[in-house]
Amino acid sequence: MPVLVNGDHLNRYVSPALIKDLDATQDNFTRFFGTVNKSAVSADGVSVQKLINDIAVKTGLSPSAVLTPRSLQGKKAIIPWMNFTTETLHFNKEELRALMFDKKGEARKMLVEAVYNAMLKASLHAIAPVSDATDTPVVETSGADDGSGRKKLVPKDITSMLRKTDIKNPIMVLSKNHLIDLQENSDTSNRFADILIDEATMTPKAYAGVGMVANDIDVAYTAAGNKRAIGVAPNADDKYGSVVIDKRNTIYFLNNLFFTMTKMEDDTRNEIPRTEIRIYGEFIGSVIEDDRRRAVIIDGRV
Repeated sequence: MPVLVNGDHLNRYVSPALIKDLDATQDNFTRFFGTVNKSAVSADGVSVQKLINDIAVKTGLSPSAVLTPRSLQGKKAIIPWMNFTTETLHFNKEELRALMFDKKGEARKMLVEAVYNAMLKASLHAIAPVSDATDTPVVETSGADDGSGRKKLVPKDITSMLRKTDIKNPIMVLSKNHLIDLQENSDTSNRFADILIDEATMTPKAYAGVGMVANDIDVAYTAAGNKRAIGVAPNADDKYGSVVIDKRNTIYFLNNLFFTMTKMEDDTRNEIPRTEIRIYGEFIGSVIEDDRRRAVIIDGRV
């Protein structure tokens, strides 16, 4: 087995096999988010408006009664852009000349991959409830111990979640462990035709009106059931969740994405000229209303 060491300079007469260590996140869930009308896009973010349907209907009418007109109430808000930038990468002239592959071109691809991974993780994290509350339930799994003290996800956990929320046409993004829980579930294995997992592909199917996709993104909660911020170091007792999407209360939109680059020919700072590149952009992956139509199923503990 070869031993990888730091550095990428090889004998220039040898053509190396280029290995790129990419941890690509599959985008199989943002299509279930609400879309954005381009006319609602501004420099500050996306404008949203909501009409409140509290119209009363009266029966038992009287010939002498008079109706009092009123206006239809509404609400509005601006959902601000989330700005992002990658690290700045640099490549000097000597470095690029010594290599047998286009390192700068490959780095551009990896920058794009890193940006999309970060947007997907931020979006799924943003729509998950902060903690358990009315209309934004955080439901714990209730199955058997998987051997680590974590309770497995079972079908009744999904219906328990549905009882506590007003989400319509929900899509659940299953975590890796929760997908495996359903694949191992005895009810699932005995009745593939009408329960959760497709026998041929071992991928999730809709159950109790809940559509399902699986993804490796981790949305972490503390032992007390509070959502952990992105980038915070995990604890051994953290609980990971399968997040539910409601199209009516979510929004996903990439406003701009562009490279900023300092060309080698324009470098006046470094003795050996170098190119510097990064990506900057603005996007939204969020909920519209924080206090409703959100749900997550997290790991229960024995």
